[in-house]
Amino acid sequence: MRKWVCWLMIASVFLLPGCWDQDLLKDARLVYAKGYDRSPDGKVIQTLVIRRVTPGEEPKPLNTVHSAVGSTVRDASESNLLKIDNLRFYKFQVELLGESLAKKDLFSYMDVIYRDPEAPLTAKFAVVDGKASDILQQKKVSEKLIGEYLVKLIESGEEQSTFPQETVQSIRPKMLDPGRDFVLPDIKQKGKEVVIKGAAMFHGHRMTGTLDPDQSILFTLLSGEPGKSARFSKKVNPGKVTNPSNYITVSADGRKVKRKMKVNVRRNGEVEVDLEVNLPVTVMEYAQDRLDEEKQVKRLNKTLSKILTEEADEVIGKMKKARCDGLGVGRQLIAYHPEVWKEKKWSRDYPKVRFHPKVKVEIVGSGILN
Repeated sequence: MRKWVCWLMIASVFLLPGCWDQDLLKDARLVYAKGYDRSPDGKVIQTLVIRRVTPGEEPKPLNTVHSAVGSTVRDASESNLLKIDNLRFYKFQVELLGESLAKKDLFSYMDVIYRDPEAPLTAKFAVVDGKASDILQQKKVSEKLIGEYLVKLIESGEEQSTFPQETVQSIRPKMLDPGRDFVLPDIKQKGKEVVIKGAAMFHGHRMTGTLDPDQSILFTLLSGEPGKSARFSKKVNPGKVTNPSNYITVSADGRKVKRKMKVNVRRNGEVEVDLEVNLPVTVMEYAQDRLDEEKQVKRLNKTLSKILTEEADEVIGKMKKARCDGLGVGRQLIAYHPEVWKEKKWSRDYPKVRFHPKVKVEIVGSGILN
């Protein structure tokens, strides 16, 4: 009986169908980076960076760049598919958005990504000061292929707390959340280089403003989403701004930053937010030294706390002007004060919120010098 079962199992192998839906990687034209711009007549311009490897004893990866225009993202993709055989999007690592497109309804351009089961949800987003196509057409930056360079650039900014870590997956719930907005990396072309400009603020589905690098680092600290480190260089001594000895450079470990936010509602319906950030820092550079003196350290702590608190107030002012609730005050109202939230029209009432930011700096290390 056992022999018959074994022979039956062996015979059944020949009756099994093959992989009818296989997609061989060696035949695919893989998209590693893509960008979208808006044409003057309102159409979508899609730019794709496709990886290919040169044949030979020492194969080398190269980029080819293709563009197409369509009424929608899918329409532009179909135009590219007609020109490129076996085009596949499941390996793309970064998507760039031209500024003119980001200021429109971003969700309508992203809808196709969330409907595609092959779309990589961990891909990075960035807004370009100008056209996304101009950056992708470079193909290489500093001997690195443009796709890899952009991913490393964005990851470096995330580690240094220049902007929060966001992906295709993470920004969708924020776009649909009436009580919270988001920010994305803001990059630009500088000669033959691509550099970080800061962060792009969004309200709802549209880009509404920008933060410079120092301001965007403060935003990540205020939002409670710092990266591995956060670094500042500030003028703490009187004298010429051109004298390096009047400046101090400090670095904070993102894991040790403590942030508290409390949303209060007054009887008249006014919303106030108490926001406190405790920032233990290590001195990276300070030519005047004397950090072994308690009086000197206390003075620097007080000066840095005052400077960063004032700058935090400026950052919040820019966010209010852009109507970007990146700190999630609205989400707190929805959760803990639902009756108050129902009476609010957040686009109108968010700029009226009174914030009381406080950044408390404490020098806890001075490098290897005593």
